[in-house]
Amino acid sequence: MTDRARGWKILVATDGSRSAERAVAVAAGMPWPYGSEVKVISVVDPLEGMPETIAARRARDEKVAADARARLEKAGAKVSSAVPLGSPARTILEAASEWGAGVIVVGARGLGAVRGLLVGSVSSAVARAASSSVLVVKGDIRTPIRAVMALDGSSDARAAARRLAELRAAGNAVTVVRVVEPLRVKTLGLLPRRVADPLRAEVARATEELRKAAERDVREIADLFRDAGWKAEAVVRSGVPADEVRAAARRANASLVAVGPRGVTGLERLLLGSVTERLLVAPGISLFIGR
Repeated sequence: MTDRARGWKILVATDGSRSAERAVAVAAGMPWPYGSEVKVISVVDPLEGMPETIAARRARDEKVAADARARLEKAGAKVSSAVPLGSPARTILEAASEWGAGVIVVGARGLGAVRGLLVGSVSSAVARAASSSVLVVKGDIRTPIRAVMALDGSSDARAAARRLAELRAAGNAVTVVRVVEPLRVKTLGLLPRRVADPLRAEVARATEELRKAAERDVREIADLFRDAGWKAEAVVRSGVPADEVRAAARRANASLVAVGPRGVTGLERLLLGSVTERLLVAPGISLFIGR
């Protein structure tokens, strides 16, 4: 087993909504590395809640932060809190950066969500733009954790796996999955046989090489989790990546899917990878975007 992971700094964002309260409850129950500390932040948005005064909103948010802090302290965490004034997404991101947070925990709704959306606008912006890991809580995350780690061959996904493996609890289990998308040449049937047959053989060879690389990838990352004390299964699937990852989560009865971000660099730009983006807005299962 690898050495014990160093403690994390965990920033928990809450606005008192039901979704945010669930995120607080999940943060209280997660097996964070020994020595971790938590900071609760509840942002007073000066543009929200008119004609309610800023003072009234601050008093409300101070109570929200105090309640969340009490719940986390009861779970044994070392907790501080802050109730800053500003634009929620930007203020959360700035607070995380200034404090050096390793992960931001947010609820999927609330925090500025529009009714009917699967992910609130603030939660979504934080997930896309944070430089730290982000845990988007959409449902209860049971302990021991049952997770799916989605790989795509990138260094981002490997870094996310290393990060997730630091969450250690007896009985944690992970399905490490990589999906190989079938290679197809749409015009193959229109080509002469003397051209189509060699091309078909080349497509089959390239597909087999992709599968072999995927098998090496999942075995290596599964070993990483085993070294950290997790039970790990390595799986390679063929199909549409986001669909296959969600299917793997259902089969494993997982309450968490972990992915890499694929190059998130700015608040105003949609820079998550396509699979991560689809999993972010999908209902039901919580998403850990590891960085």
